[in-house]
Amino acid sequence: MTAFQRFGLPAIFNIDLNKLERAYLAMQQECHPDRFAGKSPAERLAATQMAASINELYQALKSPLKRAEYLLSLSGIRVGTEQDTVKPDKETLVEILELREALAEARDAATVKQLAQLAEQTYSACLKELEDAFAASNLRKAAQLTLRLGYLTKFIEEIRQRRFRASR
Repeated sequence: MTAFQRFGLPAIFNIDLNKLERAYLAMQQECHPDRFAGKSPAERLAATQMAASINELYQALKSPLKRAEYLLSLSGIRVGTEQDTVKPDKETLVEILELREALAEARDAATVKQLAQLAEQTYSACLKELEDAFAASNLRKAAQLTLRLGYLTKFIEEIRQRRFRASR
């Protein structure tokens, strides 16, 4: 059973996040370990494992990047793992390298803020392209865009870390 089936959702990229949230909360309530307090140790362990599994699947579908990786994996395409079946294209690698160099060279908060805004805009545009690629069943393009989204996500996190260190 796929994570989509588990939550009663179609196996598509552009899912209804509100429906996902409602299904998740209902499932968590049903198997919450507190409901099994008076049960046997085996039943309590099973409930704890089920709650952890549901949480893991929820996190995979809630995140656009993880959801894209998961959807691709259902088609036998691995991205974001040690065993990637698709490698990033040259343009993506150059783009990310240039962004990281710009961040490394940034000497003031205003420059870092501009880079953050650029990264967020680029992320949003990439996400839209990814939605379109999945909607058109263009898995090859979706795989490349998923890789790009992963790099952009890491870059945005690097900016946040830098801002956090600078604010201390």
